[in-house]
Amino acid sequence: MRLPRLSVLRLPRSRRGRRLAVQGVMALCVLALLPATWMRVGTGSQVGTTADAPAREVAMVFGAGLWKGRP
Repeated sequence: MRLPRLSVLRLPRSRRGRRLAVQGVMALCVLALLPATWMRVGTGSQVGTTADAPAREVAMVFGAGLWKGRP
C-alpha cells in the first residue's frame, strides 16, 4: 500500500467536507485533553497546598538522586 504524497493532499472545498474536517479536529482535541481532565476531576479533592501539609521532622524529596550512594 502506497501512501499519498503531502503535495497531493488538499483541504476539503465543499461545505460538508470543511465541517467534517473541523469536527475531526475538535474530536482529536477532546481526546487529547480527556486524560488530563479525568485526572483533575478524579483527584481534585485529594490535592492540597504546602500550607495544608502537617509539619514533620522528615521530608521526602522525589527525584533527588544519589551519586555513588551519597547525596
